[in-house]
Amino acid sequence: MAKNMTFLMLSCMICLGGMHRHAHGQSVEELMSIGNSMMQAGRYNESVTAFRKVIQLEPDNFEAQRNLALAYYKWGRYSNAVTEFKKALRLNTRDASCWYYLGLSYAHLGYTSKAMECLTKANHLSPGESVYYSAIALLYEKDENYEAALDNYQRAKKLDPNNGEANKGIIRCCRKLGKNRCREYR
Repeated sequence: MAKNMTFLMLSCMICLGGMHRHAHGQSVEELMSIGNSMMQAGRYNESVTAFRKVIQLEPDNFEAQRNLALAYYKWGRYSNAVTEFKKALRLNTRDASCWYYLGLSYAHLGYTSKAMECLTKANHLSPGESVYYSAIALLYEKDENYEAALDNYQRAKKLDPNNGEANKGIIRCCRKLGKNRCREYR
């Protein structure tokens, strides 16, 4: 009985001790720290590698999945970013930043309608973010829908009067729409 109890306790200790350790002895926390540091330093290949290791250890780790997607986005690998943001959103559908960056990734790939859907979703989840309105406005502006673009730039400016993109966007749209529509900005 004592031998069985000792074996059981030893087995539990091995399982629990190994659960958060990588084969090279790095914990999930250490790997996350490495991934974040590498991403900040612009070393995206190393960042991706670190976050992938975390996901291998903890497949449901939302933060690792989101950061992996963000590393791909910052690296300019937008197709990979789309794939990874979708995986992150399967883990947490209510993360506005995932929807935002998924939308920006689609925009970089030229998928305007998908980008608009994602940015609108981000905006609904976190309506106080002026950058979401600015991103939506920029898509409308690229489609030459200057009225809708102007409305969204105005919303962004109302939330953050110092939003430089919104201020520049308002000026661009006013030039396209003419003097009568934009008197208050003269």
